[in-house]
Amino acid sequence: MTAVNFLALYVKDLPKSTEFYKNLFGIDPAAQRPGFAMFALPNGIQFGLWLTGTVDPEAEITGGGAEYGIPIANADALRQSHEMSRSSGLNVIQSPTEMNFGLTYVVEDPDRHRIRYFVPAAR
Repeated sequence: MTAVNFLALYVKDLPKSTEFYKNLFGIDPAAQRPGFAMFALPNGIQFGLWLTGTVDPEAEITGGGAEYGIPIANADALRQSHEMSRSSGLNVIQSPTEMNFGLTYVVEDPDRHRIRYFVPAAR
């Protein structure tokens, strides 16, 4: 089996979401065409934004039905990241919380896709 290397999120406002992820990732989209923008992340994952209404076959579910995670090096860095997220106006739906997999917090993007920041628990 090969590894997953592409993720597409369905979005309602492509320019708004593109700007959100441009700021989140700190990079410009690697490719854009009508109804679609794609970011080439440093870890090799292709991260796409696909405008709802142009998805083929049509998608029934959009934002809020899943989440993806971004690992953070340590608890101090996670708390700093949380404070930056909160002060920049992101919709923080879970403040830093210790869970069975580690310290975590969650924000939503403009389409309510969940982004979980976490410090992996020591093994």
